[in-house]
Amino acid sequence: MKKQRIGIILAMATTVGLAQADQALMDLLEQVSPPQQEYIRIPASYVLTALEKSARSSGTSELISFSIKNELEGSENTELSIDFTGMNMLKAIQTVAEAMGGGADFQEKGVVIMDENLVPKNHPEPEEPTSTKSSKRDKDPLFSFSDISHALVFVESGDGRGSGFIAKMDDTVYFISNQHNLFGAESLELNTMDGKTLKPKEFEYHKNLDLIRMKLSEDSLEDLTVLTLSEKTPSTDDRIFVYGNSAGGDVATELDGEIIGVGPTSIEVNAKFVPGNSGSPILNREGEVIGVASYATSGPEFEKGSPYEKLFKGTRFSKVRRYGIRIPEEGWVKGNLPSFLSQTYQLMDMQSYLMASYTLFTYALGDKKSVAPAQSIIAYYEKPTNTGKPVIDFKLEEMEKLFRQLVRSFKHVITEITNSSKPLIAQISSSSQDRGFTTRSKTETEVDAERISRIVSRFFSDKILAVKTQAEQTTWQSALLEEQAEAVIEIADEFILQIESLK
Repeated sequence: MKKQRIGIILAMATTVGLAQADQALMDLLEQVSPPQQEYIRIPASYVLTALEKSARSSGTSELISFSIKNELEGSENTELSIDFTGMNMLKAIQTVAEAMGGGADFQEKGVVIMDENLVPKNHPEPEEPTSTKSSKRDKDPLFSFSDISHALVFVESGDGRGSGFIAKMDDTVYFISNQHNLFGAESLELNTMDGKTLKPKEFEYHKNLDLIRMKLSEDSLEDLTVLTLSEKTPSTDDRIFVYGNSAGGDVATELDGEIIGVGPTSIEVNAKFVPGNSGSPILNREGEVIGVASYATSGPEFEKGSPYEKLFKGTRFSKVRRYGIRIPEEGWVKGNLPSFLSQTYQLMDMQSYLMASYTLFTYALGDKKSVAPAQSIIAYYEKPTNTGKPVIDFKLEEMEKLFRQLVRSFKHVITEITNSSKPLIAQISSSSQDRGFTTRSKTETEVDAERISRIVSRFFSDKILAVKTQAEQTTWQSALLEEQAEAVIEIADEFILQIESLK
């Protein structure tokens, strides 16, 4: 869908007129420019902070103590999509105020956004209640989106979209993200918020954690923001903010929440990040990085009515849980990016090979659901080469070649099965269902089934074992790759068990 640049996308129930303004202040604001950027789905509180900061740093001394105060109830977290292009500061403030459903009351060196229908114009400040706990105000961010936006990076791999960011570690500036964002990457583009493409110099991966970092040259950092890593140990109930490419939408979004669990290598948060946010920075209220949004887990599954189901029911542990990885100083390994990517291709191809082989396996045994996908596989891979869209997305030419050999050999197996037991194999074809079975004895049919089972098991046994052995014997570069290899081995083991059951 074609992207359109828009001013405001917001429906509000109430709109009031602008209050009478301090004319001198309004005149000053007409001479000052707001932040020259587009904000997309950003909480109103951050947009107001950006306007305030822009006014104070404009070079107009009279605005040095300029401030914006929002007294419009319930609107602080309203999400705005707004473009300040072509506006002066006065127009920008008025536009935001109207978008939030209120008006702007200009005062000397400041402006109050308010709705006279909801809040008395000059109502007194309520006294802060005495409490030992931090108030919500104490947890509000001390930075705005514009302060960190130019540190955000969109990751485009050709096979998916993710997030990353720019930060300094040990006096070196890196692009930081998750390893799994690179899995199956056919290409790798690292684009900043303003469309600048980063060109990393060196590639490093963490041996034990799902993290990568790439060194950036000094000349590539022009006009970019460099985040800092927090030196404080995170604590539960700390307010956090996650910025990234949610759902691969190619727009930066903000998700906020709190830390609800802390471990030596990870933190659990309740900010509801989704695919596309992998690699996003998790920031504390000071705007420092405390982790990388990395993965989510679903609640455990128990037999209905079991004691464990009752124990977990209604707790947060029965729902989706989201985790960020803490960034360590140690454990980084200098690597070769093409070599690392090649291992991800290898793992993905192994899994594709096993799953496609299983489709052919069940097809040969008469599974009607496997007929259509198996016939598509055979039609495509029985030929030496193809020009159409691949049925299976093999990354490596070597694995695709191996699978073509399997398919061509499999066709001979099907011919052997068909010739030795036409009535039984006819069960596969919808055009010949039940043909011939009425004239054969039960014993003859069982003998045919056993013969087919032996032929099929003999054909697949060594091929699946070879894939398992390859996954076991390869020296994988990181713990994450080893985990993926273990998943491949589990698939192969289950396949082999089914093959063995036919013998």
